[in-house]
Amino acid sequence: MMDLHTPTVIGYWSDRSQSVGRPRSVDELAATTRAFLDTLTAIDPALVPELLLLGEHQSGRPADLSIDGLRRIYQRRKRDDPPTGSYVSGYGVHFVHPDRRQRQSVSFSVGATAGTNLVNVTLPRPEHAVGDASELLTARVGDAVLKAILDHWNAENGRWSVSKYSRPQRELGIDFTGLDALDRQRAINTRLAKELKIGWETLIPPHVPLDHTLLPAVADTETVTAGTLVRLGDAPLDVDLQDILDLRRALGYPT
Repeated sequence: MMDLHTPTVIGYWSDRSQSVGRPRSVDELAATTRAFLDTLTAIDPALVPELLLLGEHQSGRPADLSIDGLRRIYQRRKRDDPPTGSYVSGYGVHFVHPDRRQRQSVSFSVGATAGTNLVNVTLPRPEHAVGDASELLTARVGDAVLKAILDHWNAENGRWSVSKYSRPQRELGIDFTGLDALDRQRAINTRLAKELKIGWETLIPPHVPLDHTLLPAVADTETVTAGTLVRLGDAPLDVDLQDILDLRRALGYPT
């Protein structure tokens, strides 16, 4: 069953060998990851608890998150290149909270010079965000985490969202008449590939037209290096679907 309530903050980008400003070597990735984790800690120490490396935590010990430790982790996480060696497919690293019920994690799929790179911070579910952890689900923390991803990784796209916001958007504006299940899914995937995924906070890149006159009254916009951030109110877990639809309309998307 799909989890509708686990909040995620994600930034992603396409990279090519001629791109600049994005780390690709193991040394660069380790240094950037450490700096990013330092920023998360400054935002709220609970964002980076004693994280364990998924698949390598049988001993119950925290992962070594020093630059040297991260370098070793990335060296073990390099994905296989094709025989031609025509591109680097990157590295996949996933850190998890020691308490699996938290579902809190920080994931990196980075260093690729083809395909999509991404950094994803999964926050605790609301029922597990008790005490100090409840601050992790505030607008202040969510906005700061997204900006940290954009700043450290030069991400081109990003959002703070939960599945309950994205699911209602999947089938908007599609005529499914006469389509079987496979063609139905293809139609959804084709349309989604052309759109930004809208959440509580969404980065609108400079090349994407945004009609500010159609934005909902709750929308707050902020210009950043990567484009325009649009936040739908100050309660990330309580966004009205109509406000999401209004933002979609401002982007020229079907509603």
